[in-house]
Formats: sequence, structure tokens, C-alpha cells
Amino acid sequence: MNNIDQTYWLRKIVDFMRCLDQVENADAQDILKIPILKLQELSDANDIFFIELKDPVTATVTYAFPGPAPLSMIDPVFFDNISGAMPMYFSGKPFPELNTGNNDTGSTVILPLTGNNPRSCVILIWHEPIQFSSEFKEFIEICYSVVRRIAKVSTVLYSIEQLEVYFNAILQTVPQSIIFIDNSGRRSWVNENASHLLDLPSGIVEPSLLASKMQAFRNLASNREEIFERGMELFQQGRKVTGDWKWIYSDPEPRVFNVYCTPVESKSIKGVLWMFDDITE
Repeated sequence: MNNIDQTYWLRKIVDFMRCLDQVENADAQDILKIPILKLQELSDANDIFFIELKDPVTATVTYAFPGPAPLSMIDPVFFDNISGAMPMYFSGKPFPELNTGNNDTGSTVILPLTGNNPRSCVILIWHEPIQFSSEFKEFIEICYSVVRRIAKVSTVLYSIEQLEVYFNAILQTVPQSIIFIDNSGRRSWVNENASHLLDLPSGIVEPSLLASKMQAFRNLASNREEIFERGMELFQQGRKVTGDWKWIYSDPEPRVFNVYCTPVESKSIKGVLWMFDDITE
């Protein structure tokens, strides 16, 4: 083994690993872009593409560097010969639709990401032939293992973001005022109606600010002593679920709310969900 060549590629591996620090602060949709860009830079590839099979009839070029890609969509048959969990090495350019050079000579490496949903792959293209030395392949394979893991994380994070969008959309449309207080003290959330009720921006709110606003709102109630006494009773009895709890207001206009609260507990979230239903007649 050539010690100089080995040291050269080991340094590139270390340099690639350093880019992972930037991944922590990236958005879910862009989290994969960071290692892909770094891989192109360190491998000296002329082009790098990230391609996703969205459905049986749609394959899209999601990322293309330095870009733009010759095509934004390609024939999904492209994925028929891409499989396995190891890099695929080719002399030449087997995918003419991605050829940005002036000739058909060169080299290509495919990194299949077949375990992801959607199915995807990374393709590196060099316009001139390169040598696939054992040291180069070791560099590619280590980077590939990292890219595969980041791709899986990206898919999960994007799914979570989409669920959050759907969740927010649903809770913003209900007529009740919805408030979630996180037990960890990191963040809480109010929907649009609750934001008007408490004079807060909708969405994520600092728990301390939300707590002070809820206390101020409770103190404005005409039956605040009754509210306080029932709250203390629930606390002393260890009961955190309650409904049919009336909060009555006379100023600036008569309003009556039926208040419901219940604990929310899961592996990652613990808190209390409040709902204020305006039942003013």
C-alpha cells in the first residue's frame, strides 16, 4: 500500500467528518446537501447529483452541483439497475442524461440509498477517467456509510416536519383556544384563537411568558377565587384531568368558557393540554 496515497485519503476522510458539525443546525430538507457538497469537493468530482424516485413514474434530480442538472426529471427506469448497499464503480458515463461534459469518457460512482423512502441515490461523475485505487474506494465507502445514515435521519426529520405542519393546520382551524404547556420548560404552543385570548403570537411560545399570560387571564375572571380553589383541589388530589370547568368574565364583555385540561405524555413529550371552549350565549 502506498503510504503517501493512504495518508492523502485519510486526511480527506477526517475533513469529511468535520462537515458533520454543520449538519446539526441544518433544516431537514437541506441536511443531506452538506455532506454531498463536501463529498464532491474532496473527491474532485466534476458533478454530483442526488436523485429521488418519488413514485413509480417520477424520478427527480433534487440536488445537482455545481448545477444546474441537464434535466430536472429523468426516466425512473434509471433505478432498475441501482441496488445493494455498496458503492458502484463505472469506467465511463453510463447515464448520458446526466452528462455535463463534452465527451463520453470519464468515471462514475453511484451510492445507492435504497433503504430510504423515497428511494434515492448519489451519483458522482468525473469528466476524465480516474483510478479507483483501494485507498480511494476506502474513502468513498466511509463517506457513503455517513451519507446513508444522514439520508435516513433526513427522511425521519422531514416526516416529522410534515406531521408538525399537518398538526398545526388542524389545530389552527378548530374554534376552541388550544394551549400546550411543556413540562420540560423548553417551549409551549398556542393556536390562533388562544393567541387572541392571551394576547400572544400564535405558535411556539416561551413557557414562562405563557404562564404569566394565563395567570393574568385567570385573574381577570369574575369567579377567579372559585377557579383558584378548584385548581388547588385538583393539584392536592393529584388529578390533572378536568372538564366542565367554567371560567366566567364580565369585562370588557360577558364571556363564559368551558375549560378542559389533560396531561399529554409520550416518550419524547410531557406536558398539559388546555382547551378553552367559548360557550357564551
